[in-house]
Parts: sequence; C-alpha cells; structure tokens
Amino acid sequence: MKHTMSFALMATALAVMMLVGCGGSPTVESATADEAAPAQPKTPADLGNAAADLYGQAMSELVTLLKDKPAPADVKDKVAQLKEQYVQKLLALGRQREALSASDRATADMRVSLGLERAAGPSFQEYSTLQNYYMGQDNELANQIASFNILTQYFNFDLLKKQVPAEARRLGIQ
Repeated sequence: MKHTMSFALMATALAVMMLVGCGGSPTVESATADEAAPAQPKTPADLGNAAADLYGQAMSELVTLLKDKPAPADVKDKVAQLKEQYVQKLLALGRQREALSASDRATADMRVSLGLERAAGPSFQEYSTLQNYYMGQDNELANQIASFNILTQYFNFDLLKKQVPAEARRLGIQ
C-alpha cells in the first residue's frame, strides 16, 4: 500500500511538472561521457523512456536476486551494489535531463511517469511481496529494497535534492 501511494504521488508530481513547463528545443544535449550511461537518447521522450526502462531493469534484477529469499546477511551487500549500479546509470541520464529546457524536462518526466508501470510490469508485485517478506527479517534490508521503488528520483535532480538532500550532496548534486 505504501509503495502504491509513493508511485501515485511520484506520477502525479511528474504530471504536474509537465503541465508547468515552458517552451524549448526538442533535442537532448550531450552529457559528459559516462561508462554507466546507456546509449544516448535522441529526444526528451527517448530520455524519459530510457529512465523508465532502467527502473524496470533494476526491479527485474532485484526480484531475480531475491526470488529464493536468501538470508539478509547473504544478500544485503548485493542489493546495495545493484542499487548503486542503477543510481549511476540514472544519474548519467539525469545530467542529460538537466541540460534540457523546462518544457523538454517536463516531456522527459512525463515519459518516465507513463513508463514506470510498463517498465516494472510483472516484477512489481513480486517486488512488493519480497519487500514485505524482508521487512519481517531485517528492517534495514527491507528499507534498502523499498528504496528501489523511487530510483527515478536519481533522474530528476530537483526531486532528489528535495526528498533526500544528503544523498544529493553525496553525489555532488547542488
């Protein structure tokens, strides 16, 4: 229930951001080369779709990692490493998003919002079940698992700075 509410709030926030945006160019400016970055999206819509796809991939990999319900001690570091891998990929896309005009950011954000359900798809129910399972086993791990649900905040630096300022500082996002 909490995760569904978080998803709904995030989707609403992204939709509002799209409605508030102003005019701008439809192309994505190049970001600095980053080994963690996926292929360079060509448009703001492609950029948003790429972020949503990364979210779906992260959820799928997390579910695969946890599907046999390994002991928390055996999986905690692996979950942290997996999250950091996707944080870095989303940051690379977020840097591209930062170079966009306000309206193009809104377009990218709307594509993320529209793509989250599609990207996570069947993995999301399994993810929720596993997160609840680990809540009874190890609260720290359960919280780490829960944080995957909001991975796309690493694509939107404004959200990251507002929601997790310490994390934004850790990553050098001002």
